[in-house]
Amino acid sequence: MIISVTLGGALSFEQAENGVMKRRPRPSTEPLVSSHVVFRTAWVTTAMVASIIGIFRWALAQGAPIGEARAVAFSLLVATCVIYGLNCRSVDEFALGPSLLRPNRPFWVSCVVVMCLQLVLVHASAVNQFFSCEVEEIESGECRAMSASSWGPILVISVALFVLVS
Repeated sequence: MIISVTLGGALSFEQAENGVMKRRPRPSTEPLVSSHVVFRTAWVTTAMVASIIGIFRWALAQGAPIGEARAVAFSLLVATCVIYGLNCRSVDEFALGPSLLRPNRPFWVSCVVVMCLQLVLVHASAVNQFFSCEVEEIESGECRAMSASSWGPILVISVALFVLVS
């Protein structure tokens, strides 16, 4: 909910793109959700889900307890949502083009807030235990905060997804 409200709401403050009033109106017979939008939604969703499942399985294979693997997977979900938000700032322009530098203070503040909340969620022990760990893990002492080294693969995958969906 935090991602939807903060990033989604912040995107509504995005400035109009150059030439938006020069575009032809959408014909009234054209569907509101085009086949391109459906394809893009399916493509981005598939890429994100596959990467999240993949990193979860990777964390387990590295010997992480289930709670830590969940934290790693959830952190990738948050990171890819923030990264995809960058792609959504413009309909026609490449995400790393001029649209990236367009000012939208609410969007950038939302990105920082979401990532800070995520850091607290996965690195603050009490918060992490509440959200990520099973009772058995807490009792046995296996519940631990996500390791800092897990951020490397998360960043690599997030950047790769950013490039793939741009």
